[in-house]
Amino acid sequence: MTELYRFDKSQALYDRAQQMVAGGISSQIRRAELPVPLWFERAKNGLMWDVDGNEYVDYVMGMGPNIFGHAPDFIVDAVARDMRDGFVFAGQMELELEVTEMVQSSVPLKGPVRYASSGTEIDQVALRLARGYTGRPKYLKIEG
Repeated sequence: MTELYRFDKSQALYDRAQQMVAGGISSQIRRAELPVPLWFERAKNGLMWDVDGNEYVDYVMGMGPNIFGHAPDFIVDAVARDMRDGFVFAGQMELELEVTEMVQSSVPLKGPVRYASSGTEIDQVALRLARGYTGRPKYLKIEG
């Protein structure tokens, strides 16, 4: 098989992006993609397809978080099922308790669980708890 990869659509999207996005890309690592930064439109399991129809094996699985591959059926089906019941209720759901029980049974530390939307948010909670527990109003941040 001697098919050549084409990048016409990726080039057009890159040209368009350079008018709106600094450097034409949203991450510096994408500058290494040659001949142009690739623009993907779908992925399934360990494969990805760009806007030009070229197929790739995703050896890094989304830089790590896709341990089950892209769009695994069992996750897609579970998300679709739960989305039919609604989402972002801004209130409590029994599912939270079920997840919390799973978390508590999988780690040796027992006690209340706190959820957050980001690592930054939970770091802020941890600092507040530490300040409250120690009675010290300040903390030291070390970088590098």
